[in-house]
Amino acid sequence: MKYLQIITTLFLVISIQYFATAQRSIREYKVALSSGTLVLDDINDLEVVGYSGSELIFMSDYEDDESSDRKRGLKLLNADGLNDNTGIGIAVSKEGSTVIASQITSDCTCEKITVKVPRSVNVSIVSSSHDGNLILVKDFENELEISTNYHDIQLENVTGPMAVKTLYGNIEGTFSKLSQTGSVSIYSVYELVDITLPKNAKANVSLSTPYGDVYTNAAIEVNKTSKVVSTGNGAGGSVNTCSPSPRSSTINGKLNGGGVEFSIKSSYEDIYLRQL
Repeated sequence: MKYLQIITTLFLVISIQYFATAQRSIREYKVALSSGTLVLDDINDLEVVGYSGSELIFMSDYEDDESSDRKRGLKLLNADGLNDNTGIGIAVSKEGSTVIASQITSDCTCEKITVKVPRSVNVSIVSSSHDGNLILVKDFENELEISTNYHDIQLENVTGPMAVKTLYGNIEGTFSKLSQTGSVSIYSVYELVDITLPKNAKANVSLSTPYGDVYTNAAIEVNKTSKVVSTGNGAGGSVNTCSPSPRSSTINGKLNGGGVEFSIKSSYEDIYLRQL
C-alpha cells in the first residue's frame, strides 16, 4: 500500500511538471540589422542584451492560457493599426536602418521581452505607460537613449554614451568601462541613482540633487566654485518650515584628470557614485 502511494505521488509530480512545461514556450522573432537604430516603444518588462551578431532577436518565455485555442490563427490588433506580427505581443517594423518594436497590449501574457542586439546598433527606449516594470540593459557598448515614466532601470556591463531618464523609477548601473566617444547623462526625477564606475574611468562629473545628498568613494577633484545655496524665499518672503527647501547642490569635478562629460541627477532622492 505504501509502495502504491509513493508511485502515485511520483506520477502526480511528473504530471504536474509536464503540464507546467507544456503550457510555456520560448518564442523568437528575428530581423536582420547589423547597424542602425532599434526603437523600443512602451514595452512593460524589457531586457536588452548586446551580442556579436547581425540580427535582432526578440524572445519571450510565452505562457499559453485558456483562451489560446480561441486566438489560434488570429493576430492581435490595436487602435493604432498595429498587429502582433511576432507572436509575442509586439509589433515589429523596419524602415531603412531603423527597426521599431511596440508592445500593442497591456495584457501581455509573456513574462518579459528579451532583445539581443548587435553591438553596432544604437538603441532608443521610450515609454509613457503606467504599467512599466523593469528595463534591464546589459553587455551593451553602443549609443543608448531611455526615456520612461514608471520603469526602474538597471544597467549592467555598459560603457556609454547614453542619455537615460525616468520619472518615478530608480536607476542602478555598472559600467565595465567609460567610453570617451560621447557624453553620459543619467536622471531620475523622484527616485535614487546608484552608479558604479571602474577606477580608471576618466570624466568631467556633474552630480546634482536639490533635495538629496551625494555619497561616493571616488576621488573627485571638486571644482570649489560648486556651492550649496538655499533657493527658499529670502527676507520678506514666506518659507514653509515643514518641508525642506530645494538647494542648488550641483557638484562639479574631475575623475582621473577629467574626460567625457558625465552627469547624474536626482531631483528628490540621493545619488550614489562608486568606483571599483
